[in-house]
Amino acid sequence: MKKLVYSFFLITVLSCTNTQSKTGLQAVKNERQISQIDIKDIPFDFDKKNLKEIKDSFKFLRSFVSYFYELVFKNADVLKSYQNLNSFRGLMVGDAHIENFGYLLDDKNQALFTVNDFDDFGKGPVYLDLLRFSLGVQLYSLSGVDAGAVYDYYVKGLKDKSIEVPSILEKLRDDSIAKGVKVKKTIAEDKNLSSKGGEKLTNSEKKSLTSYITVKYPKAKILDSAQLTKSSGGSAGMIRYQVLIEIKSKLFHLEFKEQAESSVKVTQTKDENMTVKQKVNSAFDFYLADKRSTFYDFAVINDKKMLVRPKFKGDLGVDLSFLKPNQIEKIVLYEAWLLGQLHKKNQNLDIKNYLKDLDHSFQDYLNDINDLKIFFDKKFSDVNG
Repeated sequence: MKKLVYSFFLITVLSCTNTQSKTGLQAVKNERQISQIDIKDIPFDFDKKNLKEIKDSFKFLRSFVSYFYELVFKNADVLKSYQNLNSFRGLMVGDAHIENFGYLLDDKNQALFTVNDFDDFGKGPVYLDLLRFSLGVQLYSLSGVDAGAVYDYYVKGLKDKSIEVPSILEKLRDDSIAKGVKVKKTIAEDKNLSSKGGEKLTNSEKKSLTSYITVKYPKAKILDSAQLTKSSGGSAGMIRYQVLIEIKSKLFHLEFKEQAESSVKVTQTKDENMTVKQKVNSAFDFYLADKRSTFYDFAVINDKKMLVRPKFKGDLGVDLSFLKPNQIEKIVLYEAWLLGQLHKKNQNLDIKNYLKDLDHSFQDYLNDINDLKIFFDKKFSDVNG
């Protein structure tokens, strides 16, 4: 019976835009209410400044990554799909959601579509990437993509089945290559990062940054620098140093982004723990492999552990806010496929049995996504009440 329901899922999603199947997740929604959900809340210290910037439950999920993992971990006895699939371990994205994908350029101006957020990368139960990604799809108000279709395309990626790149992503790739590895014009023209709302660096910060750049790029000249701090999102409150350098008459904008331990830590075994440096370097290898700029690095600046990355004009993230529903659907499903492709890279992951247990857990997956969606909608409403 499940196979028939699942097939109907796929046919409906591919033939209709912005309309959920009446089977699958929509049917579950009609049957279950908040009073029937067994998920128990946990104590959590939400940053009040961050909360003020959040306008919907999708942004709420995005902004508090560690809350998601702590909640899921504490409710492992309730979330049946997590129970069933927890034993399949490997490298995982951590903060898998629909706006954490995009094109990144290497030094040869080649564009790669991949995950563009490295902060919560780590080892753990890979299924939680699918659970978090699919939950985000359901919380995103403009999506309308069924959880069954997300599941299907994720499985296609795991099975290494090729799919067509959506035309909207092909256009984004062409734009990425056309913009290239140049510095954004607004920075290059006035050569003044601090005019972009940043704070001036302390002498200690300047000294530490200068030391790193002098050793790494002996011919580089530092033109400007500033400190910026995001007020919202998963990296809210974390320090970012923006540095404009010149090497052989070419301008480069480097970002030094403060790093902490991955939010997936609560789900990890002792053997899966990584240092911050290991996390950052492993993420580079996992997402970019040999298609990455030489500017990607790990550094300790003024006693802060930091990810170093270039800010090329052609590094373009996915922005769904201006797209039509059918375009959003195609991008979301392509991202689900790519998530499966990334998980397939785990050499120690038993793909055959993982796929088998995924299939057996399909209805539990739908139930858990539904319950988590209702829970997060209610939680967002409560914390902003």
